[in-house]
Amino acid sequence: MQRMGMVIGLRPEKVSEYKALHAAPWPDMDAALKAANIGNY
Repeated sequence: MQRMGMVIGLRPEKVSEYKALHAAPWPDMDAALKAANIGNY
């Protein structure tokens, strides 16, 4: 399987907010990713 990715721009003052929002995904989103066998993303 070919892996795909993208690079986004992020303002330096928003790095901590970005990390906080992505540290704990919503339970429904986490369950949906696991149900679809999506990991290491």
